[in-house]
Amino acid sequence: MLEITNSKSLMLTLLALLCTSVCGYGQEARRKLEDAASRLPFLIVDARLTCDSEKYDNEYQLPPKERDLHRRILLELVTADYPTKELLPLLKHVDPKVRTLAILALYNKEDGRVLPHINLLVKDNAPAFGAPKRPRSAMEAIPFLLPKKEPDRVPDKMPELHPQAVGYVAEMGIQRYLDVVPGLQKFEEYWAVRKDREYCASWFLVRLQRVTMYGSETRNRVARLKAIRMDIDRLPGDDRTGMLLWLGVGLDGNRVSQKELIDLCKKLGDAKLLKLLAGEKVSDDPDLHHGSGHRFVLDHAREVMTKDAAAPLLKLADASAKKGNTPYRLYLAAAELQPEKADEIRKIAVANLKEAFKTHSRREDLDYRIGWAHSLWTVAGTAESKFLVEWFYTEKADAYNSYNYRRHFVANVASERPKENRAFLAQLVRDPRFDQLDWGNLMGFVRVLNGWTKQPIVTEPELRHLDHPVGQAYFRGKVDGDRYPKETAHVLKTLATWRQKVRDSVPEWNPEPKGPQGVQSKIEDAAKRLPYLILDASLSCEAGWSDDLFPTPRKACETHRQILLELVTADHPTKDLLPLLKHMDPKVRTLAILGLVNKEDPKLLPAIHALVKDTAPTFGRPPADLSAVKVQQPEIVAMPGQERQTVGDVAARDAIFPW
Repeated sequence: MLEITNSKSLMLTLLALLCTSVCGYGQEARRKLEDAASRLPFLIVDARLTCDSEKYDNEYQLPPKERDLHRRILLELVTADYPTKELLPLLKHVDPKVRTLAILALYNKEDGRVLPHINLLVKDNAPAFGAPKRPRSAMEAIPFLLPKKEPDRVPDKMPELHPQAVGYVAEMGIQRYLDVVPGLQKFEEYWAVRKDREYCASWFLVRLQRVTMYGSETRNRVARLKAIRMDIDRLPGDDRTGMLLWLGVGLDGNRVSQKELIDLCKKLGDAKLLKLLAGEKVSDDPDLHHGSGHRFVLDHAREVMTKDAAAPLLKLADASAKKGNTPYRLYLAAAELQPEKADEIRKIAVANLKEAFKTHSRREDLDYRIGWAHSLWTVAGTAESKFLVEWFYTEKADAYNSYNYRRHFVANVASERPKENRAFLAQLVRDPRFDQLDWGNLMGFVRVLNGWTKQPIVTEPELRHLDHPVGQAYFRGKVDGDRYPKETAHVLKTLATWRQKVRDSVPEWNPEPKGPQGVQSKIEDAAKRLPYLILDASLSCEAGWSDDLFPTPRKACETHRQILLELVTADHPTKDLLPLLKHMDPKVRTLAILGLVNKEDPKLLPAIHALVKDTAPTFGRPPADLSAVKVQQPEIVAMPGQERQTVGDVAARDAIFPW
């Protein structure tokens, strides 16, 4: 009996100690936050409430003592890791400052299940910590980002603070979760499909964004990334695969390996991958159908899907195109799985992308047009060089997008289709409009080409040190000459020198192929660029003497004259031109005829005569206007309609008239 009594006493004592410990810890969390609230001089938070204040508070003018105290208190708050059950009651604390710190402590647990509790404070308008004024501009912030050497530049007293409500901090936290799910505006809608879940892909995405916000400088970055991966690996199979496709977190804290993703996709199989690409539900997780992994699956279609998936992919692509989208990756994936139909499928993708420039609902958005141009290069390469060159030199930045979009396009071209990209960039350089390429885009162009030459075309110090009072981003050429004539003249002269250096460098980074291959390449390029074909009676290709009767836009006229002159003056070897009479492109056959007839060798007549019955359509011809030589005509802006010409028409004239 005594032993039982003693045993009960011991158990009651241990239970009392345990309760005291738990209650003490709870009181400790309360005391810590109340103490922190009384000492924190102000509160600056970043977009994701990381509380890593040293990463973002340098732009504010603050006394060192108060800045250090702010950093230390916030760091202690998030590293203490108080239990959730002890923090939740503090959201109802009488002091709004304590409520604010409780929000930060809970939010930094990165647990989506606490969001409803934080959301209750979104409308809490009680003033909490003040915040210093944010610099209005980068110029205002720069003095405080630089190392401080002069004592008088370090503030010795606190600036004026503007009030921040509790709800401001709560709303920032909630908004981060809404932002990663397309189309959601209200938390109630967001939470309705997530309230009973232990995990969601969007919660993992917010964690990942917070860890990577400051790159390698993020606190405990690698350890936190590994923790995310460990949590993902605990998920059921399909959810784990979907999460890794979306987030790409590797075992070592870096990117997940391509091999691992390919193996995971193979295990999913065609049916589930097609549902994923169609945006259908593939998991109970409401976030895993929002485009997660689409790009990887389509870019590796041949490795992760079977040939049987080609037809469903085409069906998805066609349905998407009918809705006004540009599903070129779906078309490319189908082409990968059906190589025997690849050319046909790519033509559909090209037509879809080019049509977007004319009819897409977002065609007025520069970012979309740039994306379509990038995509068109990816799909078609130099086969669409004529379209892309024209886009490159005629595209206009809108009022909200004045950045150097051309240099981004050049960088994209240089990173894809290595067998074609140099020839295309050479074509851009040869275009007369290269002389109008502005400062920023020219710099981007040069930096790409510097990677292809033994010595820099223009050195990096030269690129960086060229200066003008209005700055490179706002320089408008001769327009700035009235205010800054000397500086403007210097910049314009330097840019002209750079352009000439680029032109002179072309043979180094894009050498002309030798022999038949080189001739074919040149003729094919000319066939793509020639806008129409006008021939005189003697087929001399001296277009300057014959095309005055055919009014066309000035640029098209100059291009026509230049290409024909280059064709006959190049004097390509006969043995390299003869095979081109059988080229699959009727325009190339036509130019081969002209190249041969201008050799003025009667022995070539039989070869040319063989094409007299070739009815394939070739270059069109604008209609003649006899009044053009007598009356001063207004400048032509648009190309007129063209009359049809066949290869046989040109061959017949060549075969009959010269000899």
